[in-house]
Amino acid sequence: MTRPALAALALLLLFPSQAFCGATSFGEIFAAEPSVRANGMADAYAAAGAGDVWGSCYNPAHSASRNTAAFMYQRGYADDSTGALAFSLPRLVGGFNLGLSLLYYNSGEMDLFTSAGSHRSVIGEKDYVASAALSRSFGGYYSAGAALKLGHTALFEDASASATLLDLGIAADFPLLRIGAAVQNLGGNMKLGSEDEHIPSNWRIGASRSFGRGGLGAMSFTLASELYRRQYEPAYVRFGAEIGYSEMLALRLGYELRNSVASANTLRFGAGFIFRSMTLDYAMVPYQDLGATHRVSVAWRFGRDASARLSEAAAAPALHPQERPPSP
Repeated sequence: MTRPALAALALLLLFPSQAFCGATSFGEIFAAEPSVRANGMADAYAAAGAGDVWGSCYNPAHSASRNTAAFMYQRGYADDSTGALAFSLPRLVGGFNLGLSLLYYNSGEMDLFTSAGSHRSVIGEKDYVASAALSRSFGGYYSAGAALKLGHTALFEDASASATLLDLGIAADFPLLRIGAAVQNLGGNMKLGSEDEHIPSNWRIGASRSFGRGGLGAMSFTLASELYRRQYEPAYVRFGAEIGYSEMLALRLGYELRNSVASANTLRFGAGFIFRSMTLDYAMVPYQDLGATHRVSVAWRFGRDASARLSEAAAAPALHPQERPPSP
């Protein structure tokens, strides 16, 4: 197989559930699902993403519970690679949560031949997507959010295009379930050379249930499901589960009822290791004869829990004007 063919195959494997959608691959970076925790749970994250630094990439109503920074990396089948950075700052100002992310894809060098018979090595494709999400909780049970995405694609160091897209999401906590729904990539159009490219939008709605308790020697459980549909494609269902132990170890399992590249249902695996404020996540997604892709991410939590800060602020006594310290 030639290197250009390998690079094209790698692009499809990077975004397996979005491949062969009836549109070109140039906008696939916008549909990337970068959470390694979610990858191990078949990306059933419309509701289960709450508390994860990557949660706003699936539903902009989600936010981490603490200030968190994270990095993800994956090496592809050819010379391609993808990576992502994410920051979550809950209750940054006025009760709003801020989520920032940057995702990139690089296909690696490819040999480009001209009609005159000359050739040169170029980067086949470079993609970048920056996202800023704002979310807010209402009454402690409901949350809503929006994310603005700015993306740029360059092909063969010659043609390039940019696009601006919008994500909207809601979530609600009920006694037994958490429900989440999001629509992504609204307004997705870009012009690549002389061609107008449409970026398909995504719809997802899901439910999750977490039970058990934290602490040393204790176990916790999370179950998640999601109905996912991409524009021009039929909808399909994802299921995910996570078992946590002592807030130090997590094992994950996911099942996707349809996968374009594998042409079969897909079983996924993952694990997480927590040491104090650091988390290391791993996920493996098998693709039958094509082998498996492996992803790793690292997250660092800093600062106090947002709910603890809110409780402390609510419990703090209000100072009367005469009790306030004098201005310097």
